[in-house]
Amino acid sequence: MKLPLRWYSISLPVLLALLLASLPAVAKQTAAPGTPVPDCFEDWWQVQIKEIASRAEGPEALLPLRVLESLMETAADPFEIVAALSRIRADRRTHPLVAAEIDIRLLDWDLRRGDLAAADARLARLGTLRDFEISGPFARREDAQASLSAGDAGAWRAVRTGANGILPLDSLLHPSSKGFALAVFHLRAEKTIELALRFGADDRSDVWLDGRQIAAPDGMHGLAFDQHAVFFRVSKGVHRLAFIVEQDAIAWRLFARLTTPGGSRLPSTVTLGSLADLGSPLLAADTRRESRPVRGDTVATLLEKTQRRKPWIKAHLALDQGSRQLPDRESADAVA
Repeated sequence: MKLPLRWYSISLPVLLALLLASLPAVAKQTAAPGTPVPDCFEDWWQVQIKEIASRAEGPEALLPLRVLESLMETAADPFEIVAALSRIRADRRTHPLVAAEIDIRLLDWDLRRGDLAAADARLARLGTLRDFEISGPFARREDAQASLSAGDAGAWRAVRTGANGILPLDSLLHPSSKGFALAVFHLRAEKTIELALRFGADDRSDVWLDGRQIAAPDGMHGLAFDQHAVFFRVSKGVHRLAFIVEQDAIAWRLFARLTTPGGSRLPSTVTLGSLADLGSPLLAADTRRESRPVRGDTVATLLEKTQRRKPWIKAHLALDQGSRQLPDRESADAVA
């Protein structure tokens, strides 16, 4: 049975199939003189591993990673590939966003073999938000906003995500169609710091920081890893971040992680927890806009930078956006 971590649109398998069908011919045409073309899958996947490792400092590594992932189960021992990818992920030269893409794929394999300790460690390394307070469902977005502003503690319920890091709102709130849910978490910063909140939601979600909306992605879609990202700054103290997750029908889910703007793990100066655990009062709501925008990286922005030097990357960018169920770059815009 496939786990719900395979979050791809229907177009992605078609694109990969076309790509895979062309690989033998492309390999024979582009291989350097004297370079043998792999004749069996075991040799082929090792070539792909070398390709991923050689490109791991940037987003170009994701193309061979996606191709390899689509055929991992064909290997005599898929966990040999898991081990090889783990070594690339652990390499300090690997870009943190590439390492994250490897981690989210290997999380599926941790769960397949029932290694919950490895899955928990992987989610922690990703900066995955595991503990939330939720409330709802609400019939209107305005009702969810009013509840968030009121901060009625009696309406909130503490919940934890599943082993895959997904918050299954459709299993926690009823009715689970045509509505809105609030999912809140708190953090304490020991000093002013810039952060990145990377998230995916089914069907969509707004993000609020201390009473101020900081992200409002367009469009309804299924869940995908790092579907959206918003970059922001917090001052010293305790802050509340909230998702208002919209639901139409069927799945109603959220996956979110907190990192530095460049994609690295949070420093020890940032602590997540409940208000009681953090031991400090919540800072007053602040609806002022950022005076200086916070800049950060996503796979899409890194690919766009690379595209200036290598025009063929445009196709890679389209594939990446399709895998995140985003029709175009405008869908990932955020209010900062």
